[in-house]
Amino acid sequence: AVLKQGYEITEDAEGARWVREQMVARAPHGFRTADMVIQRWMSDRPRPDHEDSRERVSNYYRSLYEATGDWVKQWPLYSAPWSLRFRALRELPDESASELVSAGEGLLNAEIKNASNYGVPPRIEVAEAMIERFVPSFILNNARYNQKQAFWKMQLIRVRRAVARDDVSGAEAALKEMEAVLKKREPEDPQMFWLSRPHMVDAYLAARELAKAKTVLATMSDWLAAHKAAPEDGAAIRSYAQREADYWQRIGFGWTRVKRALPAFKLTDLKGKQWTIKDFEGRRTFMNFWATWCGPCRAELPHVQKLYLRLKDRSDVQVVTLNVDEDQSVIGPFMSREAFAFPVVPARAFAQDELGIQGYPTSWIVNTEGVVELEQSGFAAEGDKWLDDVVARLSAR
Repeated sequence: AVLKQGYEITEDAEGARWVREQMVARAPHGFRTADMVIQRWMSDRPRPDHEDSRERVSNYYRSLYEATGDWVKQWPLYSAPWSLRFRALRELPDESASELVSAGEGLLNAEIKNASNYGVPPRIEVAEAMIERFVPSFILNNARYNQKQAFWKMQLIRVRRAVARDDVSGAEAALKEMEAVLKKREPEDPQMFWLSRPHMVDAYLAARELAKAKTVLATMSDWLAAHKAAPEDGAAIRSYAQREADYWQRIGFGWTRVKRALPAFKLTDLKGKQWTIKDFEGRRTFMNFWATWCGPCRAELPHVQKLYLRLKDRSDVQVVTLNVDEDQSVIGPFMSREAFAFPVVPARAFAQDELGIQGYPTSWIVNTEGVVELEQSGFAAEGDKWLDDVVARLSAR
């Protein structure tokens, strides 16, 4: 693995290829071999985005589904190929339900046998997929059930899963169904109002429809004002307050206040520079944790690059990223291919074992004494607004 990394750093493609072939031949059933096979497949087939046609998306996941058929046979106890197979089947509704169930069982079994760092806990992902596939469609369409919380919970799950998969059309379809039910039910009793509105706000926030979320929050506020916030409306008041807080947190790009001192460490970045806690003294730092296989990370990194270019000549602030790929040899080629120049420190063990980072991307604002002040989980997808927000937070004293 060290020799392979050396070839990758020196951009010796032929040497790196030879090492990969040797590793595959000597340890064909090893998890590291699986990672290399999967990474090679992914590199040759860019993942579709929301602007691609449905045909291209279907073809991509059809190819992934077929490839994972061999992978799960070769590495039946490794969660990575099972996770990809399960994801592919979720995007292929025409495949049999039994295949989805089988892939879900395989993923859970592999996770139990070999626990891994997983952005979304597998049990939750599998459970949500089962709800989407097996809950009878009449629950979504029968007016008798539209007043029940099950409808709103299920629709919220649909929105969140569509957003997680970058499925813009899927999120929009679920939101339109929710909006249609609301229009049919006006005027409505208090119970229906407080079943529907909180879920609508949650769904709009998940889809980054902040203006619509604000509008629904205003109707909730008006209802409380009209009823003079009577004591029996305590649950309604708490529900509104929680959604309002969630709204303002999203407006603030999801930053939460923390106070945590960085531990002592010594790590080396891709260019050979050694980083220690002393490099954080006297400068405010934007620290980002990411991986090449992480979709939200890949969406965020172009903005991290812009941030780095804007700040690289300043002496009072800095940008550093920590990568958590298990196979470190993929980092250098990825950086070259994307033309990214920001510092990258391979730090999987440090990030996960010592810092406890479990979701990606995660960003920190670290003060001049090496203490983490702010944390952001995920990517706010606000482009230049996010960039300006980070610069302002770094510049604050």
